[in-house]
Amino acid sequence: MALDIPFGTPDCGEGIFITTILLIVLITVFTLLRVISKFVAHQDWWWDDFFAILALPLELIVLSLVLAWRQIGLGYHMDVVAEINPEYIMTGARYLYVATFFFDGSVCVPKISALFFYARVFRSNNRAFRIHLWIVGGLTSGWLLAAWITTILECHPIPKVWNTTIPGTCIAQFQWYISTAALSSTIDLYILCLPIPMIWGLQVSLKRRVYLLTAFMMAYSVVVLSLGRLVAVVQVIPIMNQDFTWLFVKYCYWSVLEGSISIISISVPNCIALVKALRNTPDSKVSLGSNQGSRKSPSNMGSHLGGRKDTVSWQKGHAGCGSVDKLVSDVQVSPSEYGHRRNMDIPLGAVRIETDIEVSRLV
Repeated sequence: MALDIPFGTPDCGEGIFITTILLIVLITVFTLLRVISKFVAHQDWWWDDFFAILALPLELIVLSLVLAWRQIGLGYHMDVVAEINPEYIMTGARYLYVATFFFDGSVCVPKISALFFYARVFRSNNRAFRIHLWIVGGLTSGWLLAAWITTILECHPIPKVWNTTIPGTCIAQFQWYISTAALSSTIDLYILCLPIPMIWGLQVSLKRRVYLLTAFMMAYSVVVLSLGRLVAVVQVIPIMNQDFTWLFVKYCYWSVLEGSISIISISVPNCIALVKALRNTPDSKVSLGSNQGSRKSPSNMGSHLGGRKDTVSWQKGHAGCGSVDKLVSDVQVSPSEYGHRRNMDIPLGAVRIETDIEVSRLV
């Protein structure tokens, strides 16, 4: 199916078409780089990787449906599309119905991946931090389940979603969009702020702490797009039915960007690890988190951190992670809102292992 649009017809959908193609390429490349980094940097696989990879097909389905909708009228005025073929309006509504279901997953699964990433990086005995992880994990899972149920049962009977002439009832659309978007933005902000007390409590230089905070915030900058989608809901949804195929484009921009940037952002740390692994020669350095069980254990060695000697040891295993080699330092964390001083892992990328088994910390 394709539209035969007269030359000069107003069109606001060309940008969403180009953006969608670009995002398909970017999320595919970043996910592939994430997978490659696991092998090149010899990193162990864990749940954050599984959910990051799962997010890719979900978002690809959303982007593919946007492209399909573009071919039958997205970006043109609704009366122009209806004049050519009224069926295209209902078909576009069907695409939106299906895309919404997968969109809910594509913005939620990266959140879960980010939480598992925090759990892997901040392997701490801090009970309060673990409780926060469980809370936001529960909120995220609950949001996804509620969104899926509401999407499926949006109208009764279900075909009324795309065919408004059928007798039946539907939920209040604006209230539904605004509540889900607001809660999603709140969860994103929660996830963004979650590691701040842990990082700020590290007994390292101020410069190092600011660097780590900036890196974490840049890696989860999707909260900006989440807030942008919330604003688009307020502006577009109340008037969307007046010109469905034209007005929805603005909301569509924020939606596809939010899901795609979520996937890209959670893969950034792995891409950094890949770059570092490629820069380092295999016989001289090994990145943190690599599986080097055949090397001599440096448990009796020491490392200098902030002018003092720290004990570094190898530990095997992590909750549900299988056999994982892990460098653990007795770096102290300053008291914070998350509780008392706890043992903290050395942040990823801050430790390198030389061939002479010396372990050093870069501040």
